[in-house]
Amino acid sequence: MLTNTRGEPLAPSALNGWYKAQRVALGLPGTLHSLRRTSATIAQAAGANLRDVLEQLGHANIDTTLLYTDSTEAGRRDAAQALGRVLPWPDQRAG
Repeated sequence: MLTNTRGEPLAPSALNGWYKAQRVALGLPGTLHSLRRTSATIAQAAGANLRDVLEQLGHANIDTTLLYTDSTEAGRRDAAQALGRVLPWPDQRAG
């Protein structure tokens, strides 16, 4: 949890306002929410356990976390390769 200078929980509107000012000053696209989603996707792509990502985001339900994490090409390829190791397809070249 983020706090203000008095140690009180930081209001979401204050954090959003600060982030927007930084984003505009730096010429960056996106919102604080998109940054949150991106960090979840990067964590997942880097091999983080989905349960750990869930806890980091403060979600109560894994379905919510799954909405936050985007599928990546590398992730889809890794999943297909893992499935291929368990259920190998016949060689397409053999005929």
